Amino acid sequence: MARGLLALTMLALVCAALPACAQDEYFTAVIDGDTSDRVHLRAEPLTEAKSLGLYFTGTQAVCRVLEGGEWAEATIGTARGYVKTDYLSTGGVTPRQPAARTTTATALLTEPKAGSYATVEVVPEGECVWLLGETATKWYYVQLGLQQGYIPESDLELYEGMGRPEYDEILEQYAAALRAGSPEGYWWVNWEGVSNSAYGVKLGYARIDMDGNGIEELVVGETADSGNMPGMVYGVFTLDNGFPRVLFEGWTRNAFYLCSDGQALNEWSNSAADSGWSVYGLEDGVPVLRYELVYNAQGECGEAQPWYYLTPFNDMLSEANSVPEQFAQEMIAALQELRVQLALTAFE
Repeated sequence: MARGLLALTMLALVCAALPACAQDEYFTAVIDGDTSDRVHLRAEPLTEAKSLGLYFTGTQAVCRVLEGGEWAEATIGTARGYVKTDYLSTGGVTPRQPAARTTTATALLTEPKAGSYATVEVVPEGECVWLLGETATKWYYVQLGLQQGYIPESDLELYEGMGRPEYDEILEQYAAALRAGSPEGYWWVNWEGVSNSAYGVKLGYARIDMDGNGIEELVVGETADSGNMPGMVYGVFTLDNGFPRVLFEGWTRNAFYLCSDGQALNEWSNSAADSGWSVYGLEDGVPVLRYELVYNAQGECGEAQPWYYLTPFNDMLSEANSVPEQFAQEMIAALQELRVQLALTAFE
């Protein structure tokens, strides 16, 4: 079933400690070099195997522990290899990725190779990035704002004195984009109606710890005096290992609202015959679907009974999940009552 859920970050299972992870379970960990800043990604699960690159403490990897528990298969960016489990952590570590500055205008690439490749964006000369790792072929895997990708080593030089960005860059560029009244160059702002003064759209932001884990999320949405859809959330970001990460992005046909019970309501529509109301919880910085109400005239029950109540464990548009229209309308009204308007600081 198609869903209007753009940029929801659904992470793999995170184990509390590496030895407790069963084989074939994938989880997200970070490189932890202990006394070393960088750790080798090996071509085989052997200390003497070829190095595929060096990755800095604090860099995320998707891992799977191998039999015996000494090594884990690890994927970092587009690189896949093996890391000793002693050098992986699922807890917090102090990131040791250094900063670098571009020495020329260069492209941030999805793959560490020239030729036929995908450009994420063109990075101007003098832009600062964080180095997550260096491949064996002399490309740096870097973090730029909310993006990750590859830049040739020859186009970068180390840069001292750069502080962790937290949310500063996001807020600055939101404000600049609003002042310019143009979406050009601001890919993380969805501009459906935002730059159209006829709607009277007014945006603001707030920081709030939505899941009580000690990390404040950044919420950007419409202020109470907005003339468009007051309370609608355009973006929710969290800090992941010192870097901002997108949790939700919404727009008019894929609207997010924060609720008084601490959850998030997603009101989405793919067409007149396919729409829904999805409720998400946030667990330690990860959105988790709780349940949803779906209207779909092409479901198993057809137009005669188009309403369905779904959960992550029972998500088929089947007769078993079909609900009466009165139940659906009462549920929609109850969900809309839960929506809250945060006190937002308006962008200048």
